[in-house]
Amino acid sequence: MALKYPEPARYSTGHEWMSEKEVKALEEKYMPPIVKKMGEIAKNVGGHGGMDFLMDWRTIDCLRNGLPLDQDVYDAALWSSVGPLSAWSVAHRSNSIVVPDFTGGAAEEQTRRYFDDQRWKYAGKSVV
Repeated sequence: MALKYPEPARYSTGHEWMSEKEVKALEEKYMPPIVKKMGEIAKNVGGHGGMDFLMDWRTIDCLRNGLPLDQDVYDAALWSSVGPLSAWSVAHRSNSIVVPDFTGGAAEEQTRRYFDDQRWKYAGKSVV
């Protein structure tokens, strides 16, 4: 269980909250390189706790360094379909609706490739 807001962040792996020292160790271990590099700048400049700035920076960093973007045309189509699909569902007494597979059946392979990709090792190489 995690409780990030209101701060301080608290996490548990059972019936007890982790100590602040344990939380800090986890954050250090799993913090993405781009957040380590840009985190403080992002908090001071961007909205949503700096995440808007980080996402923009990540896109620019990928373009500068020839890395694949984190979102492709299939993601854009899927994310754009949520509104119309929700409207249809509401108009039909909240019936469920199948979300189309815009990848033509390649979604599972695409997801596997995304998480196996080495792009995360090279994030944040652009000079600040």
